[in-house]
Amino acid sequence: GLVGTVASQKALCDGMTGQNRSGCILDLRGRVDAVVKFRIYNLEDKAQHLMEKGLADIDTATAFVEAMEQQKQNYNDAKTIAEKKDVVRGVQRLWQEFIAKVKK
Repeated sequence: GLVGTVASQKALCDGMTGQNRSGCILDLRGRVDAVVKFRIYNLEDKAQHLMEKGLADIDTATAFVEAMEQQKQNYNDAKTIAEKKDVVRGVQRLWQEFIAKVKK
């Protein structure tokens, strides 16, 4: 649901006033949240596919999926953009660690 970058979409919202601006920003926030959650689900799916192909062992893949479930909960519980960004950075770190284990 995002067209262009988040920054460009926010700039469009910032050009509005009153209720239109508020509604636009709330809508944008919802779309960004949906994209982030979709990408976390997508990483879980990729981990499961690697396990099915025999490239990741079941324990490593299961631990990663469980960690992603916790990260989704952390993202849902985050109150500020900074907290959400911290969760996203944690997801990135966990994915990199998972891939490093799989490559061994």
